[in-house]
Amino acid sequence: MNQWNRLRACAIFVLTAGSFAQAGPTDILDQSQEIITQLTGIPAFSPLGQSFIPSLNGVDFVELKLTDNTTAPNDGTTAVRIREDSIGGSILGTSETVFLEDCFNFPEGPGCGIAGGFGEIVRYEFQNTIPLIPGETYVLEVMALTSSFGVGNVTSDQYPLGTMIRDGIPDTGRDLWFREGLIPEPASILLLGAGTCVCLSRRRR
Repeated sequence: MNQWNRLRACAIFVLTAGSFAQAGPTDILDQSQEIITQLTGIPAFSPLGQSFIPSLNGVDFVELKLTDNTTAPNDGTTAVRIREDSIGGSILGTSETVFLEDCFNFPEGPGCGIAGGFGEIVRYEFQNTIPLIPGETYVLEVMALTSSFGVGNVTSDQYPLGTMIRDGIPDTGRDLWFREGLIPEPASILLLGAGTCVCLSRRRR
């Protein structure tokens, strides 16, 4: 391959990597439980959460299924905490808050006067990766800082590495609908492209 072809291939690689980075990387999903048969009110049953045992060494995001839990006008702020070992354990990090408008999980929108439903996936991201130790127990605590929302769960033990926690007490017969994992760094792809270009240039010399 001559120098021109090398440089052209390098340019295509970097441009493609840049487009991929702008489009957003694919999440690395670690632990999850995606069956829902019931809704539990927050903050009515708080402290409320789910214990889990990660296989990865960190967490960047948590996803839950939430609903508007009252027919009255209802909106408010929600967030997720990661705790060590138990619902009363040390707080390792708190997600960015997510504002949910009235009837957020219904197509009718604010003022719909409906409650419940099948739930809407709500994503919580942490400003920085929260370090975890694979094989250790952690708890994700869901918080409705205002108003009343419902969080989806299943009334059977579907996740063997943890359990739902209601009123601060583990409920071994339930699990939240949840996903957690890491977000790959797009910058690493661009660095790989730049390094490849440097190597090709040096080989030519």
